[in-house]
Amino acid sequence: MNNDVFLNLRQFNQLIKKKTCNDCTLKKISSTQMLIIEYLITHGDVTQREIEGFLKTSRATVSDVIKTMEKNGIILKKACEIDSRKNIITLTDCSKKEIKKFKEKFIDIQTKAVKGVTDEELSCFNNVLKKMIDNLEGDEINEHN
Repeated sequence: MNNDVFLNLRQFNQLIKKKTCNDCTLKKISSTQMLIIEYLITHGDVTQREIEGFLKTSRATVSDVIKTMEKNGIILKKACEIDSRKNIITLTDCSKKEIKKFKEKFIDIQTKAVKGVTDEELSCFNNVLKKMIDNLEGDEINEHN
């Protein structure tokens, strides 16, 4: 079996991060932080527990990442008004401005990345990736049972 797919995916991911964050203050963020930012953009203010569920990661790991992001001025963490046991995570105004630049750059890179790739090829690629993700997520479910 050819395992180049994993190396290629890693290289592709690193290239995307390098090119999108090269000229913004978000260049120091990790891939996990990028996922959290994208989740916050998509879902608005969320609880730390929702981020844990989305990332399928432990509370301690998410807590450490959140602390770093808060220290770097990317997010704000505040107690929930309804339930003080919960923390609400939100993007800072400064990071929202940077994210707008980031999104514009990402769209440009996405356009360049798929240049010369047909819709059929993209569809096939997405289907294969989805199957691989499902296989690995299915493994996690089986490991916990």
